[in-house]
Amino acid sequence: MYQDLIRNELNEAAETLANFLQDEANIHAIQRAAVLLADSFKAGGKVLSCGNGGSHCDAMHLAEELTGRYRENRPGYPAIAISDVSHLSCVSNDFGYEYV
Repeated sequence: MYQDLIRNELNEAAETLANFLQDEANIHAIQRAAVLLADSFKAGGKVLSCGNGGSHCDAMHLAEELTGRYRENRPGYPAIAISDVSHLSCVSNDFGYEYV
């Protein structure tokens, strides 16, 4: 019943990824980001990630992958998603959402 829908969605995702990979600028941008992160960690820096709505879930996932193990056992990297719900709701309630 849903097989055609599932197949179409997966084909669309594959096509989007293929198009992304064809643009060499995308590969270079990812490499620059990776080098920036690595250099920051080597210099004692950390990653603070944030987002709004579903993007915040991505921010939390990024921080989790950096602080935990990603594909192999390794020391965690310093990272945190800025997601203190009590602070966010306090500031938005007391001052306004534009201050969060």
